[in-house]
Amino acid sequence: MRFSTQIAVRLILPIVVGSLLITAGCILFFMLRVPRETNALQETLAANELRHFCSNAQGAATLVDAVFAQFARQISAAARTARNSLGTDGAQSDPLIAPPANIYTSYFAGTLDNATPPLPQDPALYSALYQNNITTLAQFNARMPDPTSVLDNVFRPAVLNQPKVRGIQMGFADTAWRIYPLVYNQTSFDPRASGFCQGEAVSPDLKGSSGFKPLCRQFYLVAANSNLSSSTENNATPGLSKPVFTNPYPAAVSGQLLVSASVALFRSGRLYGVLALQILVETLANKLANTPILNNGYIYIIDNSASANIIMFPKSRTAVNIYNADRTTPLSEVEFRNDTTLTSAFLTQVRSLLDKQQSGTYLKPDGSGWTFAAASVRSTSHILIVTAPNSDISALSDNLRTAFTILLAAALSVAIFVALLAAFCSYRITNSLAKKIIKPIDDMVEKLGHISKNRLDIEFEAQPLMSRELNNVNENFKNLLTAVRFGNNAYYADNLQLALENYLTAETLMIKLGNKRGEGVCSNNLGNVYRMIDGQFQKASLKYTRAIEIATLMLDSPKNSAETQLALKTVLANRLNNMGVLWKENFKASSGANGEAVLSQQHAEMAETYFTRSLSLHRQTDNLEGIAQVSGNIGQLYLTQNRIPEAAELLTDAFNLIRKRNDNPIALQYACMNMGLLAEKQGNFQDAATWYLFVLQRFNVVVAFVQKLVLERLIALCEETREDKGVNRPELAKVLKELAAPLFNVNGSRAALYSRKDITFVLDTSGSMSGAFIRTCRQSIKTIITETCAPDDILSLIKFDHNCTTLFTKLTKADPTSLQQMMYQIDTNTEADGGTAFYEAIVTAMTTISRNSVADRSIDTWIVALTDGDDYNSNKRQCMAKIQNIFQKGNSGGVRIGIIVITVGNLTSENDIRTMLAFAGEKRGLLIRSEASSDGIRDAFGKAVKVMQGGEVSVESL
Repeated sequence: MRFSTQIAVRLILPIVVGSLLITAGCILFFMLRVPRETNALQETLAANELRHFCSNAQGAATLVDAVFAQFARQISAAARTARNSLGTDGAQSDPLIAPPANIYTSYFAGTLDNATPPLPQDPALYSALYQNNITTLAQFNARMPDPTSVLDNVFRPAVLNQPKVRGIQMGFADTAWRIYPLVYNQTSFDPRASGFCQGEAVSPDLKGSSGFKPLCRQFYLVAANSNLSSSTENNATPGLSKPVFTNPYPAAVSGQLLVSASVALFRSGRLYGVLALQILVETLANKLANTPILNNGYIYIIDNSASANIIMFPKSRTAVNIYNADRTTPLSEVEFRNDTTLTSAFLTQVRSLLDKQQSGTYLKPDGSGWTFAAASVRSTSHILIVTAPNSDISALSDNLRTAFTILLAAALSVAIFVALLAAFCSYRITNSLAKKIIKPIDDMVEKLGHISKNRLDIEFEAQPLMSRELNNVNENFKNLLTAVRFGNNAYYADNLQLALENYLTAETLMIKLGNKRGEGVCSNNLGNVYRMIDGQFQKASLKYTRAIEIATLMLDSPKNSAETQLALKTVLANRLNNMGVLWKENFKASSGANGEAVLSQQHAEMAETYFTRSLSLHRQTDNLEGIAQVSGNIGQLYLTQNRIPEAAELLTDAFNLIRKRNDNPIALQYACMNMGLLAEKQGNFQDAATWYLFVLQRFNVVVAFVQKLVLERLIALCEETREDKGVNRPELAKVLKELAAPLFNVNGSRAALYSRKDITFVLDTSGSMSGAFIRTCRQSIKTIITETCAPDDILSLIKFDHNCTTLFTKLTKADPTSLQQMMYQIDTNTEADGGTAFYEAIVTAMTTISRNSVADRSIDTWIVALTDGDDYNSNKRQCMAKIQNIFQKGNSGGVRIGIIVITVGNLTSENDIRTMLAFAGEKRGLLIRSEASSDGIRDAFGKAVKVMQGGEVSVESL
């Protein structure tokens, strides 16, 4: 019987029978259990709803309490500072009051003894003192000198940058009033008018009098009637009352809903004045009013007095004007239509259940039943009440019973349908499963057959298969295939992304298998890849460090044979050399004695340390190839530091040693190349050309890196017409370029180690680049100029939005004035605004370079452009034609331009940018994608710098 048939027969009967049994069991269970469970669940839901209802009250009270407590602390701090400034009771320092003749009329002054400082233009920036019984506008507008002017030093920090604070004021026992900020408009508020002393708590001798008197206002009365804080009380402050809050009231000018937090100040035990912070409570009131409480519930706040006056109440729930500066509104008027019986019964329940996480019920005048929960607002002694109709509480459980009834009917219908469908579906499903299980096994056998024939271009499935066992087998063969082919093919083929993926996969496998040797190889090669494509020094350093650690541990093993020890020393030496190259290439330019670019001292020392250790190991193993390569790296390091004598001694000794042995053509190539570099640095250009020609003519075994660098240097020397810079042999240069181009893509530009650069930055300053993006771009460009570019590098900057503007062109940082000009233009003329004309900017940059530059192949010319948006302002087709034409002229003998484009975020026009970059030729056009973040932009500029540099390291195989 076929395997698929066996699976179908053995699966279909259990599935059909099981489906029928499950269906019957479900029907029976629902019939017996659902009604009883529904009743229990309905009761549980009702209880949970009540608990949640109580939690809402407690949570809302905590929120309100936190707000009031914050302002209590704020007014207390302001009162303590005012006490010390005015010298009232409890002051901790001498008062800051000067003789009245020297007191300024506003706070806008440096010191108190400066009699007439200038006033600010904006009246809102200073306060004013108004006396009682103002009868004329002239009196109102007169800002009188007064000792209390020092209070502005208290007022400012209490109000400025405080969005929830409307203002601050102080009323004095002598009826004076100081207000900050001065924002009152006499067209809407006249302090001379009557009606300010009509409140229910105003003393009889003031009631009905004209003029704005603080002694009539809530903020003054609530604090004036509080007792002086006793020094024996906890948290008492000498000379001050405890903070108290008024009921909410509308502002006299703006109509905004305010609450005042007030503190009374005392002098010689008698009331001196009241300091009050005006707090905007609209946000809090709206939040409470808009907080959903079931379907029809709401929240309100009352005080703890016998009449339970309203503090906050949703305006949508009552027509009563509950916010009045001159009177309070009792709860009975709002909720119970002045029915004292209902009000009394309700308040009795409120006080008995307060803060007990229990709910109560009550009746409203219309006979409807309601549920409530109450919680204290502790910092104010107010009570917060959450209330909702009883029908809202039971609605959820009632809806649940209805839903369960419908669900039961639907479940029975579905169960019957499933039972009828089960037999048919079982056959189709099991038959399909059999095919899916067998097919992966057949495919895996086929792929293993390909591997046995050394066909490594196949891929194993990345998607999960039908079982854990098959997945494990598939994953193991997939990793094995990666390990077989990962080697170094992708790396040497310049497919660095594929190399990175293979190395990471292989490293994971090696770590899983505990293969230290394989892990070390992967770490070393990952360091090489990170160095080249990521431009991230830290990643490369970590991988190289791990590779060195593993090689050191293996070298210290007592089980090694003599032959193994020699091999491990060579491995360790190569990895140390790689780390040295990393430090040498992490280039930070500074001005040397002759204005040339040199490595920073720290980087040079680190590179030299690793190179020295590597060279010592190569000498112990008598590895001429390693000696030549590392000696060259050290010599090149010395040359960049202008340590010419040391470089000459090292490179010459290495050459003599290798020539004497004369048995390693690869080592001799490195040695001869280094002698040419030394001669060129010493100014012996004819000798340098001789060395380079010797390398090209002498050896049959080709080292690609050596041959390419030698060709580049020799072509550059031959093209140079000045005898103090080259040998002036243009015919030979032409022949060499024709021979070299198809082999190594050599174009005659100077080697990256010594080449002078002409860099044009093209920066997107459209509106979308505003904020952190443009600031990061400015800093990145400035860092490249100051820390990476050599003193004689040529620098230009073009910005673009919907237009293009050249900010500076053809400047060098060797001239301090030019450097200052560049920094100024970058900082001040790169504001982000407008559209995007990216291609127009590229055409402008390339046209400027081609017109103003000489076709000097010793100068490496680059455009570094950044954009974060698609171009809707340029004539793209016309611009593309111009760009292609300029690149063709450059490749035919004109100025050869390299271009790097950094794209921020996802651009829909990325394919157009790639087409443009292709015009530049191989390895002269590069797209760098950046994340839409400051770190991403900074890293992208770092990668661009890496592209304009180079180096050679050792890659290992398993």
